[in-house]
Amino acid sequence: MEDLLWEGDAAEYEIYRMKGIVLVSSSERPHLVQAVRELYDITEAPGGAIPSASLAESRIVVIGRNLVASILQAGFLQCHADL
Repeated sequence: MEDLLWEGDAAEYEIYRMKGIVLVSSSERPHLVQAVRELYDITEAPGGAIPSASLAESRIVVIGRNLVASILQAGFLQCHADL
């Protein structure tokens, strides 16, 4: 996650805001991802907020400037590999 938010070339792209629900292999409960500029937080979803049976995949919304889908996808796949 740090690479996406901190290592991006400012001339290339800027992430203003990111929010999502992600599945983490080491947990039975989904986690919430929130980011504003370079600050981010990943926390376990509160009890009862999101029934895990209804969540089949991770979902993230990214708001920014000059975003390139392939760069974001590669970054998210790297996050997945790091788990």
